[in-house]
Amino acid sequence: MDIANQILQGPAKKKKKRRYALFLVAKEALTSRDTKTLDRVFELFSKDVVVIRLHEPEEGLKVMMLKSIDFIVIDHSLFQDDQTSVEFAQELKKRRKAPVLFVTRDERKLIAAYQEQLPFYEELDDYLTSPVDPGDFSKRFRRMLSGTGRAAKRFEAQVDVKVIRLVDDKEVVGRLIDLSLVGMGLRVSDMPVVRGDQLRIVVQLRDFDYFHPQFGDLLKLAVRVRRVSLDGVTLGCSIEHLTPQQFECIAVLLERLNRRLRAKLLQGRSQAG
Repeated sequence: MDIANQILQGPAKKKKKRRYALFLVAKEALTSRDTKTLDRVFELFSKDVVVIRLHEPEEGLKVMMLKSIDFIVIDHSLFQDDQTSVEFAQELKKRRKAPVLFVTRDERKLIAAYQEQLPFYEELDDYLTSPVDPGDFSKRFRRMLSGTGRAAKRFEAQVDVKVIRLVDDKEVVGRLIDLSLVGMGLRVSDMPVVRGDQLRIVVQLRDFDYFHPQFGDLLKLAVRVRRVSLDGVTLGCSIEHLTPQQFECIAVLLERLNRRLRAKLLQGRSQAG
């Protein structure tokens, strides 16, 4: 085809990326009301999403390694126990940080188990209570597939860190405002930074009363600047190229920040009382 014909026809349409949802449900629950409701909603999204329905947890773990899963549904029938469902979701997230929607019979038990195991993801994950309402599920499914909201909960840190700009190795002291498993907020006043800049952040682990067997007192992280606020010094950054050891170290730091937050809240309540 010559250039003139290509111009007349206009740009070629991009092939839409295929997305995958993993639905984990016990085989004996396939005829249940909840499963039929979930399947009806999945059918509404069938042009955009391929649903992989599995009945064995081990198969789910394998699929997470083979497919780029965008969304996970764990039905209460899989384990008959919310604690186990949450623990299994944690294993899935180690392979890919996809949002998880739990279907539970007892929301109080699920929330208690979730806050114990996975509080860092609560801005992205969600749950439905059995019997499932199709409209409720459709709304949550659409929101989670759209990727709205942060990928992980951020916890206030407020500690000094070393900030190194990779393009010229300029080094300054900055302030770590908050931290999550996927990003951080920084305040850097002594070095102009623009969106897209790559930085190396050196965190003093002693500020968290922690010593890592591999990293010692210092955790070094590669980040990319995703947002610069109007004040020019407050940055939103994503964490890049995390190793499993770095991921586990950040999880420990977040757990300690979470404990500090809970202790602060309890202290405030006791003083108010």
